[in-house]
Amino acid sequence: MQIAQRWIVAALRHRKFFSIEELNASIRELLEKLNRRPFKKRDGCRRELFEQVDQPALRPLPAERYDLAAWSKAVVNIDYHVQFEGSFYSVPHTLVQKPVEVRSTPSTVEIFYRGSRVASHVRAHKANTAVTQNEHRPKATRRICSGRLRG
Repeated sequence: MQIAQRWIVAALRHRKFFSIEELNASIRELLEKLNRRPFKKRDGCRRELFEQVDQPALRPLPAERYDLAAWSKAVVNIDYHVQFEGSFYSVPHTLVQKPVEVRSTPSTVEIFYRGSRVASHVRAHKANTAVTQNEHRPKATRRICSGRLRG
C-alpha cells in the first residue's frame, strides 16, 4: 500500500485536477501501470500475483449487511431479566442468577449462556422498559399473565 501511495502521489504531485472524476481516472491509470510493472527481485508483477494467489481465494460478500455489535457480561436477576443500558430483557427462568453474555446491535439485544443464544429481543430505546417473552416465564406465571388461572 505504501509503495502504491508514494508512487502515485509522486506522479501526480504537480498536476491540477478540476473534478474528482478526472483525479480518479488518473489514479486508476497509474495504479494499472504499477500493477503491471515487473518486480525487481522476483518473476512476474503485482497483477499476475493477484490473479494467481488472491483472486482464487476471493468469496462473495455476505447477503446480510454487517451490524457492529458490542458485548458485555451480566447476571440474570431473580425476575429472569437481564438489565442492559437501563432496560430489562427476559431470558429463560431456569437461568436465574447465572452469568450470561449480552450482544447488542443498534436494533437487537441477544443473550448467550455458555456460548449458545438463549434469547433475542428487539432493542428497547426507552429507559426502564421491560421486554419479556412469555415462554421465558415459569409455567405458573405464564398462566397468571395470560389470564388462564382459575380460582
